[in-house]
Amino acid sequence: MIVADLHLGYSVGMYRFSTRAKERYSMHQARSFLSLISTIRDRRLRRLVILGDLKEDIGFPRKYILRALEKLLVRLSQQFDRIYVVRGNHDGRLIDIVDHLGLDIYVVDHLTLKSPSGNVLLTHGHMKAPYNDFASAKLIVMGHIHPATDISKVFVTAEFSLRKSKKTLIVIPAANPILQGIPIDCNAIWNSLLRIAPQELHRDLKLETIKLLSRVLTETTLCNKKEE
Repeated sequence: MIVADLHLGYSVGMYRFSTRAKERYSMHQARSFLSLISTIRDRRLRRLVILGDLKEDIGFPRKYILRALEKLLVRLSQQFDRIYVVRGNHDGRLIDIVDHLGLDIYVVDHLTLKSPSGNVLLTHGHMKAPYNDFASAKLIVMGHIHPATDISKVFVTAEFSLRKSKKTLIVIPAANPILQGIPIDCNAIWNSLLRIAPQELHRDLKLETIKLLSRVLTETTLCNKKEE
């Protein structure tokens, strides 16, 4: 199972609530995420990958968010045999938290799954992937940009080529239900590709099409974007 961008603690600091109220709100976010996992999870799935931004605080989280985060990680560890967190730009000090809890959770910058049908690169989307991992991947899955339209969150599938090799990029919407996202077009996906692709591969990239998918929408756009 793959999810992205929980941003635990999102919006909590903007309210003039007491610390106790902020802690209860953070706990509510953690429980909502656990409920989401239980709803969509197939019991045969024993591994979980979180594609970054597990928490909202960029550095070490505030105490009331930390307590909710610790509860969330413990509960997830009880449900899955193995958990990977592909570190995002909001996941500073996450390794320290995991080590303190003594949990068997792997915190990595990128994750490549090898398959006879083609490698899968899992990345948050805010930094460049290693050259060999990007070049060899048939499928790339990322989060980070919180894809959406005016009416709903969306999944994005983008078809692109690297030299003569055809590849697919999937962008996952934010798992946090109150974090809506940003409108997606060819430019947004092209900029994401350039952000994660090694600089020396930019001239060999071409974005061909993007497709937006949700319960209420299926929309395909022809892009044909490449470096000039």
